[in-house]
Order: sequence, then structure tokens, then C-alpha cells
Amino acid sequence: MIIDISKPLEENTAVFPGDVPFSRQTTMSLARGDSCNVSAFTASAHAGTHVDLPRHFSEVDTLPPLDAFVGPAIVINASKWEDVEKLIIPSGLRVLFKTTNSRNAHTVFDEGFSCVTAGVVRWLSDNGTVLVGVDGPSVDPADSKTLDNHHTLWQAGVAILENLDLSGVDPGEYELIALPLRIPSADATWVRAILRQ
Repeated sequence: MIIDISKPLEENTAVFPGDVPFSRQTTMSLARGDSCNVSAFTASAHAGTHVDLPRHFSEVDTLPPLDAFVGPAIVINASKWEDVEKLIIPSGLRVLFKTTNSRNAHTVFDEGFSCVTAGVVRWLSDNGTVLVGVDGPSVDPADSKTLDNHHTLWQAGVAILENLDLSGVDPGEYELIALPLRIPSADATWVRAILRQ
């Protein structure tokens, strides 16, 4: 079974305040007599479901290894972050956190979204996690200016996947496929993220 955990990208998709929202421009149209339909998209690279790359929070242009985005994953119910730190999981997993954020529609930006704590970031590193996925817009709080969690995760070799739709996903083990687009020097890229069971 394939479960789509990507949020839709459309004109009313919520973005961080100040980011460029998604828009679509028709450049060729069958209705106008053109030979086909062609469109152009404009939006923040951080709109919808996306991978944060090191360029987002540093001058580093290195991309995480592709195998971080494909492989065994676990979805964890993170209603209480302090409980997460008590869990024992195998190393080498992709860890996705389902929180109260999953109740929000993709059209809503909640500035008080549930966000991983510094303790959970250390727990991810200690457990040899290769990727963390969150159902909120960031792994740092909305008002963070230093993006400490981003930096710590990157230094620990943990790839970052944000804005997942886990509303229809039960906690448990899956296979994750969420490949970033090949855009040199990008600070983030949109992804189509899926879980296979």
C-alpha cells in the first residue's frame, strides 16, 4: 500500500509569513489555440512538503546522500516530546513525527506549531537517525533566528524533511521515498513524499 504524505501545492497552500506563495501562470493553452497546455510555477522552495538543504542555514553547498531519503522509516506519535526521548529504536532509520500539527489543513499556517525539542534532536543523533520528518513547517520554532536544530541535525548527518501530511498515517514501520529535486545550490526543494507498507 502506498500512502501519499505530501501536502498539495496550490494557490491557497500556507507558507511562512513573508515567503512567496504558490502561483501558476499559463504560458501556452489549448483553449487559446496553442498546440498544448504549458504552465510556469512560482513559489517559495519551502512551500508545501519539502527537504531543507544545508544552503538554507549555511554557505555549505553539499547535498545529503540520496539514500537518506529512501529506506526503512518509523512514524512516531509525538504528543509529548519528553516521551520520545525514552524510546529505543534501531539506528539507520528515517524518523517521522506525527503531532497535533497533522490536524491543521494545508491552508493554515500555525505560528505556534509543535516543534521538535533540543532534547529530541540529541536523541535523533544518538540513535543514528539518517532523516527526520516533521508534520510542521520547520524543525525550529517559527520565531527562531539561529535555526539551532537545523545546524545540529546537519552536523549529526540527519537530513530534514518538513511539512508532511501524516493525518492519515498510523504510528509504525514503513518504507519512505521522498527524493529531493536535483537543483544545484538550492536551499530547499519540493518533494513527493510517500510511505509504503
